Amino acid sequence: MTFGSLVQSHASDERFEDARFRPESFQHDEQQNRPDGGYGPADHERLAVGGRTAGGTARWAAYSLVRFHTGGENLAVWIISQRMMPPIAIVFPVFLIFVWFGLVDTYTGLILLYTAFNLPYVIWMMRGYISEVPIELEESARVDGCTRLGVLLKVVFPMVRTGLFATAVFTFVFAWNEFLFALVLTRTEVVTYPVQVTHYFGGQSNFWAKIAALSVLGTLPIFVAVAGLQRFLVRGISMGAVKG
Repeated sequence: MTFGSLVQSHASDERFEDARFRPESFQHDEQQNRPDGGYGPADHERLAVGGRTAGGTARWAAYSLVRFHTGGENLAVWIISQRMMPPIAIVFPVFLIFVWFGLVDTYTGLILLYTAFNLPYVIWMMRGYISEVPIELEESARVDGCTRLGVLLKVVFPMVRTGLFATAVFTFVFAWNEFLFALVLTRTEVVTYPVQVTHYFGGQSNFWAKIAALSVLGTLPIFVAVAGLQRFLVRGISMGAVKG
């Protein structure tokens, strides 16, 4: 971030003259020099898509796998194997499906895709966290008159909250940094951060100040998310560790 800020603040005529750490003059108008007038669309759209895909219903599926052994012992392995599929192998069929349903260059299409692509990882992670919740606690709650839904909402999910936050952070990072699907499935209405950066690489010249400015702005949400949820992140990562 420091390097990106320095590159952005250097005046254009001195950016590549020599290697100096401190610029002789500063400029802060790189955000206003974009063809569309600023960074607004790329930033808030990426934030919306990344934030919405961090949630979902994966915890319900994970609970079903742990407590009811849905699909047998191999279903969980099959689910996580879907996350190992290289995106380049399915991007063309996905594009054809999106064209058929009119989802190209839409919020809905990108959110659905990222949710489906990150769902196996979230289910796998939450499965490990839920399996560490003692089943005796659930049985005690049922004896006290709590329904199965009440057990989930009042006992199980609060106990794995830190793991859910940790998983949400990683999922947010995956969605925020994803490039291939965003490049193929977006045009002008939904422009995400990694795709926006590529607009400043040209055949004749590269706009390094704008690239550096976008890099700094694109890194800030990750810092904010990790800093704000650091307490939950550390607990969530260590929750599934082997305790001696």
